[in-house]
Amino acid sequence: MKTDVTKILNKKEAMIVSSYKLDVTSVQDAPALPDGITITAPADVEVTVKDQNNCMSLSCRVRVDYVAPCDRCLDDVPGTLDFTFEKTVSADAAPAGFEDDPTYDDVVFVSESSLDLDPAIVEEIALRLPIYHLCSEDCPGLCPRCGKNLKEGPCGCSEKKEIDPRLKKLQKLLDNFD
Repeated sequence: MKTDVTKILNKKEAMIVSSYKLDVTSVQDAPALPDGITITAPADVEVTVKDQNNCMSLSCRVRVDYVAPCDRCLDDVPGTLDFTFEKTVSADAAPAGFEDDPTYDDVVFVSESSLDLDPAIVEEIALRLPIYHLCSEDCPGLCPRCGKNLKEGPCGCSEKKEIDPRLKKLQKLLDNFD
């Protein structure tokens, strides 16, 4: 959704506050979310744009629910991101190649008297998602041999670990040492 900043540009208001729901999966020209992450509901977005004497500041609060696979057992792990980010708003035209220039990472440019924040919001969501997801701290994960979820009980695979065939000769030496 575009946020109209005409009233700030015309000096009629010093601050604009708006809120809306954002369907994260429908945003074009936005970075992709990590594999396995599913957004379960539209994101709640609250935008505040303030006039700051010849420039504007943007504060955006985002709350979004998601589901990710557990990194040990692959069960679904629900989560919620709730964060605020800030950027500077520039009414000047965007310079050529600004997308690849890191000096413009915290700048949003006004286009046709409005701000299109959706790609920036999806980017912030992708950056703030946890790297590691666990269904519980003591999740035993999957059996490396048969793939059974060990939360459901033992898998019945042999408790004796297989030895790498290249190291069997060393195992024989260890067995003779005992």
